[in-house]
Amino acid sequence: MNNLRNTILTLISLIVCSSAATAQTVTARIAGLETNDEYMSLLHDNETLQYREDSVVNLINTARERFAGQTDARDEFANYIVDLEQKIFEIRKAKGLIADRINTIEQEWVLSRLSRDVQLPEEAEEPAQPERRIVVRRNLVDNDCLREELGADDYADLLRAHADEQSLMGDVDSLLALYRRLQSAAAAYGEATDELMADSIYAGCLTLRDRADSLSQRVAEKWSHIVDAKTFAYGFVLEKSDHNDILNDIESRFVEMRRQYAAAEGRFFSDGLAHYAIGKPFMIDYERRFAEAMSLDKAADSLAAVAKALPQCDYSLDRIELKRRLFLDYQPVAFGRTTYYNARNPLPTLKVYDEGTIYRILLGSFKARQPMTLFKGVYPLYISRNDEQMYCYHAGGYATRAEADEAQQLLREKGFRAPQICRWVDGEMTNLTLEEADEERPAEVVGVRYVVEVSSNGELSEDIRNIIAANGDGREISRVGDSAFVIGTYSDRAVADKLAGLIADADSTLEAKVSEIVLE
Repeated sequence: MNNLRNTILTLISLIVCSSAATAQTVTARIAGLETNDEYMSLLHDNETLQYREDSVVNLINTARERFAGQTDARDEFANYIVDLEQKIFEIRKAKGLIADRINTIEQEWVLSRLSRDVQLPEEAEEPAQPERRIVVRRNLVDNDCLREELGADDYADLLRAHADEQSLMGDVDSLLALYRRLQSAAAAYGEATDELMADSIYAGCLTLRDRADSLSQRVAEKWSHIVDAKTFAYGFVLEKSDHNDILNDIESRFVEMRRQYAAAEGRFFSDGLAHYAIGKPFMIDYERRFAEAMSLDKAADSLAAVAKALPQCDYSLDRIELKRRLFLDYQPVAFGRTTYYNARNPLPTLKVYDEGTIYRILLGSFKARQPMTLFKGVYPLYISRNDEQMYCYHAGGYATRAEADEAQQLLREKGFRAPQICRWVDGEMTNLTLEEADEERPAEVVGVRYVVEVSSNGELSEDIRNIIAANGDGREISRVGDSAFVIGTYSDRAVADKLAGLIADADSTLEAKVSEIVLE
């Protein structure tokens, strides 16, 4: 195991050294930044780190397959997996720092471009012309009708939205890749037969799911900003140009887009991905119609081509439900040699599971440990100590009460005098045999009882008798003298108080009170 561990860690070092040469050639996420050496270097470093991460993940999966059946080195195997997962954590931390710097460069580029476009230096101004020449550009947001009609802040926000849309495509690709990895990891988790291996895979699944949730949220936020910024900008210019017919039509189409958003909400793997995939065709169509209305022919042609080539992003990916698997040790009671547990096969300590339900049979509790011959070869058998420091011996493990009842009867037939059924639910134990015996034990016929005394000038009316019949728990009415009645007795003071209150409320001429009777 140690030799393999050293070999694997050496392979990790080789991965780190060779990944820079292996990473694929990268392209700028935003056109115009190809000549920024720092930006391109950061993109390359990000790809390199992604390669390293994928390699270490594959290494973990390979190790799990090789050691699936080796239970004699579980601690070493667990430590080895921890080393690899720490390596992945370090890689992901480095990727986060790089991503922050990449986003900063992109934002700075957008702002500097805005400054250059809005505040042209005097020497760069074109000579005055009798009529201003309108320059039509293929990139819609670069056209003068938007730059001139919008305020500087609004135009800056439009450029940021356009930059976000370029980087959003990379986020969507990363999200889809995460989905495939999570899908594969979830399948491996479902097939794992060893608890240690399964727990390690489950931890990896949770990490992937957290990353996917975070990325999905980022996609949703970016797309929301893109839609808000662009619809405001285009709507503002169209309204000033009296293109209200387009605005009315677009509004009805956006109502449909939002209806589709709502229909997809919570149904699939990623709400952010669903919003982007549903909304992108709507936005492309809106931009194309805006370009046509403003006679921006080059931009309109470019957007028409984009609409035709727009890939159909499948957002209807099934949600991946990760339900924690419980490796509870269900084993029915069996009988073997009285020396089944010995120095080479010691009696195991009772394992208490934090989750799930399991039934076991308590054979006895003792002040000192007992010889194995006392338990007639029963296995599996476990030992534990309770709050009173008694040694408790439990046998078997069952998923249902019915199975536990059968085991209890079998043990009685084998000569065990008082086997008791115990149930653990999420780590909490209840001795069902003792609990049910307490419930069946008759109540003591001593203590305090209560009666309701009613003072009346004559017979009780029919209405009062009906109230007593409905609320008196079937107790008899006894007459005491000429002007008093007693109802009872009651063991519960609350029942007697309620009845007295109902009688007094129904007839103000009656005096109703509760009296105690002490039973000797």
